[in-house]
Amino acid sequence: MSATPDMPAALAEMERIMDDLHDISRRRDEARKSDLVRLRRSLADQMGVIAGAAAQSARLLGDEALAREFRRRFSAVRSAVALHQATWPAVTIDEGGAPYRESAIAVRQTNEAFLGWMRATLGIGPTSNEGN
Repeated sequence: MSATPDMPAALAEMERIMDDLHDISRRRDEARKSDLVRLRRSLADQMGVIAGAAAQSARLLGDEALAREFRRRFSAVRSAVALHQATWPAVTIDEGGAPYRESAIAVRQTNEAFLGWMRATLGIGPTSNEGN
């Protein structure tokens, strides 16, 4: 990865990780817990990449109101993820059933709203995996 994070690539990777997390919420195999832990770490890392890209974004640096809105929306994503993960540790997802899936869907919707806003704001098109 280059020294300056690429925001479109960072957003696309976040979306890929979210898709993989969504798939886990529908799985019932034994490996899903370890996959969930791995993907949660990947999501945390990717949020750091997005924060780094934002800190270097000329568009955000040049517009305080836009930067403030980014921080508000990104904080909503981080909060939703943190609450979901605190409520549903990987070891408890088997007992979660519908409430776990509802929580996962709520996080996904928060993330999708953020990604949509970022793409619209920065003029970035949807990723190529749309429709899969």
